[in-house]
Amino acid sequence: MKVTIDVTGKKKDERQDNEKQSVIYPVVKNEKEASVSEGKPAAVIDSILFLSTILVAWILHPISKKIFGNFLLHIVGWGNLGYLVFSTISNLFSRSLESEDDSVLEAEDIVAIITLLLHLFTFVFLVVNRFVVNGTINKLSNAIVCNPLGIYFASSNFLEAQKALKFQKPYHISYIILKAIFIIGAAVSFDYDKDINRGILMRFFLLFFLGIILFIVEDYVISMFKISKEKITSFRVFMNIILVVAYTVAGYYMMNRIFLQESVCSNFPNKV
Repeated sequence: MKVTIDVTGKKKDERQDNEKQSVIYPVVKNEKEASVSEGKPAAVIDSILFLSTILVAWILHPISKKIFGNFLLHIVGWGNLGYLVFSTISNLFSRSLESEDDSVLEAEDIVAIITLLLHLFTFVFLVVNRFVVNGTINKLSNAIVCNPLGIYFASSNFLEAQKALKFQKPYHISYIILKAIFIIGAAVSFDYDKDINRGILMRFFLLFFLGIILFIVEDYVISMFKISKEKITSFRVFMNIILVVAYTVAGYYMMNRIFLQESVCSNFPNKV
């Protein structure tokens, strides 16, 4: 009597098990982790630009003016403007690549592309037109020297508008409205001759305490009318368009005041 053992089948099963164990699956980050990792370099660069602008405009320039003149102010001024142009072009390029993968453009993509093109047009119109058409290199230089902080905040407004274009964070509606008021108010109240914004801390704390009250009222109204979490979240994300408009208007207003309406720096003698 012969006994046969299926060795090939057993070896085949062992081979398949080994192949399954040897497969390494890539770790895919979720959207939240990806957005956080993408936002870290931008936050670092923004902090460097802010600290360097403060350091040069208020500490180093009065000391180094006799040696370097206005050279350091030009570095931080053109650095802020250059980073704004670079970020705008890179965001526009990445957004256009994302839209190519979709057969139909979504409303968010259309709004984002139009807004980014508007930001580029604003920069070209206010800065390049100031030099090529209406002014000379001296007038453009005077605007950069007089308002290093103003240029930083104007550029920051455009960059924050581009962040809000991603429509990811569901902020409270009351927070969005108060922040929009604060943004535009800060741009209007900025002292372009002294390159400073006085009273900004007082307005911030006033809106902060008012915001706490409105947060409580908003949550109470939502719970009273039993609005679903999905609906209120989607509506809050959509309302980021208010922040986009507010940041864009504030950035345009500040750029217009800096480059088209000349700051004389009469009250800031250490810069002229």
